[in-house]
Amino acid sequence: MHVSGKKTPPENLHMTLFFLGNQPKRNLPALNRFLDRISFEPFEMKLDKIGYFPKIGLSWIGPEQTPEQLAKMFEDTRQFLIPAYLKDKNDNFRPHITLARRSSKAEIKMETPISWQVSRLVLMQSILNSEKGSHPKYRILHERNGFNSNGIGHSGNAIRRNT
Repeated sequence: MHVSGKKTPPENLHMTLFFLGNQPKRNLPALNRFLDRISFEPFEMKLDKIGYFPKIGLSWIGPEQTPEQLAKMFEDTRQFLIPAYLKDKNDNFRPHITLARRSSKAEIKMETPISWQVSRLVLMQSILNSEKGSHPKYRILHERNGFNSNGIGHSGNAIRRNT
């Protein structure tokens, strides 16, 4: 699969539930407590759609149909974040993983879906780099592993929430 533009480095690939923007440090304990309360079983998501956001020139990959577990996770998180942490109360959710920025629309058909294992949630800090054309760095502030029905924790690929 080929997309144009500034490619996302493999170590930066993640799915964002919410971008919180700059948050004061005093908000971190409440965000961590909320993350600790989320209970979910790990699930597999099929990435079977290539898309493009023209306003920001971003190529992405995501699921054609949002898995029920992911939709619930999104809505529970949205309800917690409004109004204290989110100014934009947008309830539209287009789960995606950024493939490239400063991209142009590509007419790509997915031949074979990619399997993405969702097994943890991560509160991330985006650290912008002042070097032109560089990607942000990410730092894990807090994370929560999913648990299977036996109560056994999992780790692996993550859906990340950026701050």
